[in-house]
Amino acid sequence: MVQHHRDGHVLTEQELKQCWERMQDYFRAIDDCNVLIIFNEKRGEEHYGTGAMIELGYALARGKQVWLYRQPTDENIRAMDLSMLRFDLI
Repeated sequence: MVQHHRDGHVLTEQELKQCWERMQDYFRAIDDCNVLIIFNEKRGEEHYGTGAMIELGYALARGKQVWLYRQPTDENIRAMDLSMLRFDLI
């Protein structure tokens, strides 16, 4: 049996279902948008949560333009094709 964890807590089947439904809602919203804006900062530092990374990848795969609040310095982000990203929101 595969266990799904979040913050050290093992998710119940109901919680896992709710997470999946929420992610599907986010995907539909991305499908319907023209631009995805990601606020990639937390406590003054560059930050990418798991959900933001999934949304970023999904949006880029769908050919959506993505705007980031901060110019990325994270090497994993910089290794991506950045032609669809904008950083001039500040």
